[in-house]
Amino acid sequence: MPVSNVEGPVLAIAGGEDNPWPSTPQAQAIQPRLHADAAKATVEVLTYPAAGHGAATYPFQPAGVVGVHPVDGRTYHHGGTRAANAAARSDSRSRVIAFRADLP
Repeated sequence: MPVSNVEGPVLAIAGGEDNPWPSTPQAQAIQPRLHADAAKATVEVLTYPAAGHGAATYPFQPAGVVGVHPVDGRTYHHGGTRAANAAARSDSRSRVIAFRADLP
C-alpha cells in the first residue's frame, strides 16, 4: 500500500507469527514511509507476538490457525495459536473502537 499519501491517523495491527506475510515488519515500516510534513499522519502499531494472520479480525469468530481459501480451495496455515489469536482479537477490537472514537 502506498502510505506516502496518507494524511490521517493509521492503526496497524500485526501478528508476530503471521505465516501468509510478514505483517509485523510491514506494520512497523509504515511510519518511516510517511511524509515528514504530514502532521496528521500518526501511526499506532499494535503487535501481538504469538498471534498469527487473524490477529485483528472479529473476536466472536473462531480463532483458528488454518483456513481454506474460498476461491482456490487451498489450505493455508495462518500461524499463531488459537489462544494467542483469540487474545489478540479481543484486545485489538477494543483498541480499534477507541481509535475510531478519537477520529475527527
